[in-house]
Amino acid sequence: MAAPQASPEKELPAPMVDYTEFQGPMLTCITPQSKSFDLPNGQKGQYHETAFNYNYGTAQEPRVDGFYYQYPKVKSDGVRKQASEKGYDQWSMKFTFDLTDLTNKACVEALALVHHRMANCIAHHRGIIGIPHFSPENPEATGFKGLVYWPFDKATAEVIQGKNPTQFHKLNKGTLFTDLNGSPIPWEVLIDADIEGYPLIHYSHVYSSGNGKATSQSRVASMVIMSVVPRNTQTRQTATIDRIVSNDPNAVNKLEEQIALLMSGRQDALAASAHPPQSAPQPQLTAPAQQLQLTAPQQPAPPQPAQQLAPQPQLTTPPQPVPQPQLTTPQQPAQQPVPPPQLTTPPQPAQQLAPQPAATMQPIVQTGQASNIEDFLNTQTPSVPAVPTQQTLQVPAQQVPPVTASVPAPVPAPVQAVPQITTLQ
Repeated sequence: MAAPQASPEKELPAPMVDYTEFQGPMLTCITPQSKSFDLPNGQKGQYHETAFNYNYGTAQEPRVDGFYYQYPKVKSDGVRKQASEKGYDQWSMKFTFDLTDLTNKACVEALALVHHRMANCIAHHRGIIGIPHFSPENPEATGFKGLVYWPFDKATAEVIQGKNPTQFHKLNKGTLFTDLNGSPIPWEVLIDADIEGYPLIHYSHVYSSGNGKATSQSRVASMVIMSVVPRNTQTRQTATIDRIVSNDPNAVNKLEEQIALLMSGRQDALAASAHPPQSAPQPQLTAPAQQLQLTAPQQPAPPQPAQQLAPQPQLTTPPQPVPQPQLTTPQQPAQQPVPPPQLTTPPQPAQQLAPQPAATMQPIVQTGQASNIEDFLNTQTPSVPAVPTQQTLQVPAQQVPPVTASVPAPVPAPVQAVPQITTLQ
């Protein structure tokens, strides 16, 4: 005989209580926990947290968890994002209870019971949390802030009748927004949007810092979105529209035909406004091209004067071993170039060298010749055809008289634009 199979356990619903099913005695709190935080001056600050629990089971079979409270369908002006002083973003939502909606009105009344139960829970720890004069019969007046904000007259401090109450709740990383299929909806989609849906609020604990006040801490655990539209895109005259349509059912068709007729006649204007001409940016595109052509650095390119001046140092640096004195002595004979046929006539610079000592010309005049250049020129008749290839050219010594104690051997290369003296060996 086969053993009986155990029946599968029934999956328990997620811990939450609907606003219509809230039971005060099921809400309890634990002993306040002392915690610390860093102050700007480097010291430690102290505060207390009094956590809430709710029994989702029965007294015989308790199932205790955090306090999750489900609202009816309420309205919100969307997700709000604000930078905090500590450098991170704070997310929150504002819910508005429409008192003309019976479900919203019942939820507000149930929240008053929740607040009253919380007050009785923390009254047992009033000394620890720093509100010694707290009274659960008058909680708001003795330090425990209410769960719902009622608009009031600042002059009389009385609640403005007919104004809808509101609530603010924080969001955290675990907050989940879903559609009717259970698919997540990104937070960014809900920014600056008019939303309708069913929020589930987690009332976690009461915060008190010892200053005689205590506030409940809550967050949006999740929310099922029923409707979401951009903010300020819904008309307030829905009742007016319904009344007009009920009195004149053809009014809708008449208006649609009139709008269609106007739209067909203004298609060109709408197209022009949707696609404006792009003629304005065109001059900005051509102007830089012209500037580039005008500012192209092509005129300062010719380096010809520099190239013409470059050969000048080559004239002042002959292959002779003493080039520096030639730079300091002005070369007047070079300004009057004498062609080779003038070798038959002694040039004027050579006559000026006659008074110079004969010792300076000894390297030039060989043995058996005249004692100086003048006698040599008078006694000898130079003949150009008779000069063999052994003739040498010598730079006149009068250019650098202080340093012509000794003249090197004949230099083979002829130097143009300089007076030449030919000696016969």
